[in-house]
Amino acid sequence: MKKGRILKEIILLAMMCMALISCQKQEEEPVVLVKGIKLNENTVLLNAGSEAKLLHSIIPDNSTNKTVKWLSGNPNVATVDNDGLVKGISVGKAVVTVTAISGGKIDSCIVTVTAASIPVTKVSVTPKTVNLKTTGTAQLAAAILPSDATNKKVTWKSSNDKIATIDANGLLTGISAGKATIIATTDNGWKKDSCTVTVAEASVPVTGIALTPSSISIEVNKTDRITAHVQPANATNKKIIWKSSNDKIATVDASGLITGISAGQATVTVTAEDGGQTATCTVNITEPPTSLLTWYISNSNDIEGAPAGTSQKMKDILDQIKKAKTNSRFEGDKKAVIVVNGIVNPTTEGNLSNKSLINITGAGIYPNIVLRGSSSGGTLDANNKARVLNIVDNNVTIDGNITLTGGNTVIGNENYGGGIYIEKSSLEMISGTISNCTAVNGAGIYIANDKQSLHSSFSMKGGTVKNCITKGTASKSGAGIFVDSYCSFDLSGGIISNNGADGNTDTGGGVSVNGFGKFTMSGGEISGNKVSDNGGGVSVSGYGIFNMSNGTITNNTAPNGGGSGVYVSQYGANFQQTGGSISGNNGYPDLKQ
Repeated sequence: MKKGRILKEIILLAMMCMALISCQKQEEEPVVLVKGIKLNENTVLLNAGSEAKLLHSIIPDNSTNKTVKWLSGNPNVATVDNDGLVKGISVGKAVVTVTAISGGKIDSCIVTVTAASIPVTKVSVTPKTVNLKTTGTAQLAAAILPSDATNKKVTWKSSNDKIATIDANGLLTGISAGKATIIATTDNGWKKDSCTVTVAEASVPVTGIALTPSSISIEVNKTDRITAHVQPANATNKKIIWKSSNDKIATVDASGLITGISAGQATVTVTAEDGGQTATCTVNITEPPTSLLTWYISNSNDIEGAPAGTSQKMKDILDQIKKAKTNSRFEGDKKAVIVVNGIVNPTTEGNLSNKSLINITGAGIYPNIVLRGSSSGGTLDANNKARVLNIVDNNVTIDGNITLTGGNTVIGNENYGGGIYIEKSSLEMISGTISNCTAVNGAGIYIANDKQSLHSSFSMKGGTVKNCITKGTASKSGAGIFVDSYCSFDLSGGIISNNGADGNTDTGGGVSVNGFGKFTMSGGEISGNKVSDNGGGVSVSGYGIFNMSNGTITNNTAPNGGGSGVYVSQYGANFQQTGGSISGNNGYPDLKQ
């Protein structure tokens, strides 16, 4: 009995010790109260039927009791469960609160519920096709399906803003000729539809027409060309009709080429197809004069003193000048001025040498020579049988009322310089005309590189180079003027016009600059020339150089290539423009570099 009581007392004492230890531990670990509560969002936007999860954080994080209570202030608008999951019920606003059980701290979130979003299923653009003129406008519309879609915003875009543009409201504007696709894209769902727009150049009516020259004189069985200028230069329909008042005196073809039939006067009229505007040119057809050549020793390009010699043949005149040079009659800078009265042609000259009507060749044989016409005019006409003028190692000036025409080197397989060929020489043109000549390259004038650093130069201060064409199976260039490598051409006055009119010249209808050749333009006009490929007015190839400070390049044509006015090759060619005008050419663009 005594032992049992002792055991019970021991067990009771142990339990009392354990209770005492537990009380001590509770005193060592006090309760941590909640000081604050924070939601991750204080505003939430929901569609009816959608859900959002709110998260909360207890401050401090080691609070003893983290139990919270969720509550919606308007359960008809939005509900919240014990985990903070908010669900939109109907359109409106509700305040959702979270409360810490320990300490009663509260945070809240304003829940805004909107109607359920209706997605876009399709967009349709009307009209599907639009035809516009440049600067014209049209309104496009984009219909959204379904009609009650929530987001009906559309973005418009053109596939080519250089053809047509469209603004944010669907207003379409034509910019330049061509086709573009207009695309409408919905913000919701990226639905797309399109419209095809075709833009044509706006019609520009003809307001006037002019002919240059307004009067012209042509000999029987000869031809010359007049040029029609339709105004404005960008008129849509430039078609014109040519007519002669008397085909027994003069005829005219569809390009303005007039042929003298018999002596007399006729009127050539050109009529614009659009509007019917007209212009006229008075044409005087004359019998060819008898040729008489006279030469003078002069200090200038003009006639001075008594004639030094006369002849019916240019060959004889040149022989006389040779002898006078040998006899030292050209002291100082005196020149031999040759006056042509009438026509020099293969018939009057007899047998031709060097495949040219006139040859001024040989270093030191001749003084500086000036070719000019008499007051009634003079003509050097090769009659399409040879080159007109061949110059080697000499200095020649063309001045006065003289025409060099009918040169052709294609038939003699010379290829170059149907009108004039210059090598190791200088040529100056103050007035006169070079016309209706033919060659593979440089039909009017060929400025040749002799490969020995004795390079040729041509200075054009006035006169006209016109109606020359290139022919042959090889590449054809420079219907008017061809500037060979390292040679130079200075244009300060005169007109280079209507060369390559048959469209068979490949490049450089007016002027072709080759290799390291140099062309300087400080005046004059390059107009009405035509090529099939590049450079209707001027073509610069290789390492050629073209510097333009003044003058006009207009109404030239390059329908199938580039640079209707000026073409500059990308392979080393150089063009610098500090003045002058390159505009109104036929093709795109006026200038291509």
